[in-house]
Amino acid sequence: GSQFGCPTDAFRESSNGSGQPNWEVKEGFPMGLSRLIDHPAWLSHGCAIPTCPEMNDYVNLTRLLRKYRGGDTLPSVTCQDANGETVKVILSGSYATRIYFREH
Repeated sequence: GSQFGCPTDAFRESSNGSGQPNWEVKEGFPMGLSRLIDHPAWLSHGCAIPTCPEMNDYVNLTRLLRKYRGGDTLPSVTCQDANGETVKVILSGSYATRIYFREH
């Protein structure tokens, strides 16, 4: 399977009582951006990737990122991490990064 499609290890079969197989996403299977991003512990000093509702929607993230037209502050999303602490996640991609570094 592909990280962009349906990986074969994402689902488990369960019975729904009718004899028909019922497929469910395995508990603990990574969802959202954590499926696509390799997040080494050294990068964030062991902190987990924040799970924000805003970050589970690729279209929304792309829309926020495309609003960036230069300047000192890259676009960001404020949300809560797994411990309930408020965190600011800075959005970046090739488009915004190129603009930012050309200016600075």
